[in-house]
Amino acid sequence: MPGRTKEIIANLLGTDYQGWLMSDGYTVYRDYQRRLRCWAHLLRKAQGLKEGLNQPIRVFGSHAQELLETLMDAVYAAREGPHGELPIIHAQRLADSRTACQQMQGSSYDKAHALAVEFLNDWEAIFAVLQHPHLPLTNNEPERALRH
Repeated sequence: MPGRTKEIIANLLGTDYQGWLMSDGYTVYRDYQRRLRCWAHLLRKAQGLKEGLNQPIRVFGSHAQELLETLMDAVYAAREGPHGELPIIHAQRLADSRTACQQMQGSSYDKAHALAVEFLNDWEAIFAVLQHPHLPLTNNEPERALRH
């Protein structure tokens, strides 16, 4: 079975793919403009940090998990009826989270550093759903369809 190389993804999707692409954090997907990040992957990583032994790392994990859960609730509510501009409504929360990620990217704790960098590298793809709340938050459904 071939891997997920840049060449294989380009052959599969083409270079002019115009749809929304839901992905994990694998870097080959960053060439696609209309990309979403799966929040389930990020939530699992935040939960892992939250359960750690190091207090600052637990706080970072808790804040990341709280951010995603709060924004998930906002997206689900937006799907049900009229809503304001989610990026504007949550601008301060997003700014605070970006600052926390910038501080944590220098962490000597590998998993905290990795999650902070992942958020910063994929910020637009993670939070694109705030501009487009009708889009999915996870890739759980397609992943389940691929499993036997």
